[in-house]
Amino acid sequence: MNKDRFLSPRMERGVLACVSGFTLFELLTTLSIFSVLSIIAIPSFSAFISTAQLNTDHQKLQSLLSLARMSAVSEGSFAVVCRWDGASGCTGFSALGTLPWATGGVVFSDSNNNRQLDLPDERVLRIVEFSSENQITWNRGELLVYESDGSVRGGSNGTFTITQGDEVRKLVVSLTGRVRRGS
Repeated sequence: MNKDRFLSPRMERGVLACVSGFTLFELLTTLSIFSVLSIIAIPSFSAFISTAQLNTDHQKLQSLLSLARMSAVSEGSFAVVCRWDGASGCTGFSALGTLPWATGGVVFSDSNNNRQLDLPDERVLRIVEFSSENQITWNRGELLVYESDGSVRGGSNGTFTITQGDEVRKLVVSLTGRVRRGS
């Protein structure tokens, strides 16, 4: 008997079969199952991501508006929400037309009541970046001004619309400054 051998020939074949790997049939079966599951899962996963991005921007915008209103009331001065230019300021200060807010929004405390971001005199409260997958528009131009009593300047309600494909979310800002979900 050979002292260098620890396994019988029969056990040796079993060990080699376990160590040698997968058969071609096993590999093809696994790949076909994985392919079928991928075909089913990927569309629903991308729809899940789209809905999550839409909901995230909706919540960001709602919290931005709430912060502006709360700041105006607590500080007793104007608070302005404007379209962010992607750097350190607002894109403009027009209160007319329906404009896209592609990059994001800025909230600042307007201490001199001129509705413009005059750095370093005025304090930027928050800058929020929106997802590039969503289209966000405001039907009252490039800014929204909250007065010290929490109401909104402008003379009528305004609506933020967040769109991605067929899905649409709306936030309606009333003259009193309250934000509600639109239909």
